[in-house]
Amino acid sequence: MSVQPSFQVFLDTDDIINILIYGKLNRKSISEILNKVDPIVNGLTRHNKPILVLADITHFTTSDLGARLYGSTHLKRRPVTKLAIVCRETTALLITKLLIRAAGKLNKTRFFSNGEAAMLWLKNDRIP
Repeated sequence: MSVQPSFQVFLDTDDIINILIYGKLNRKSISEILNKVDPIVNGLTRHNKPILVLADITHFTTSDLGARLYGSTHLKRRPVTKLAIVCRETTALLITKLLIRAAGKLNKTRFFSNGEAAMLWLKNDRIP
């Protein structure tokens, strides 16, 4: 029996970084996610492309304090043009908003209940 990964990270054909998170996050798993995201961000930056991120946390359950602190600190230091977060659970949404606010990226972030609306917003040329 194979073990499902707790996340997926990939760059789609529209140069949007997709991050899909499943289950619980801890410091180790958030570090693994960011280790996959960083080279993509660096490549986009080298080519003067916007950093557009779609984070789907609809299947995310919880995170520990280490994951939240590490993720927020890392986000604070990384360039982001637009960040779309897909989330349907109120508690996860509130925690995520707090972390993004602490990272100083709330003005570049929008929250959505479905991925289609999030993609439309990311593809819109207007900066938030």
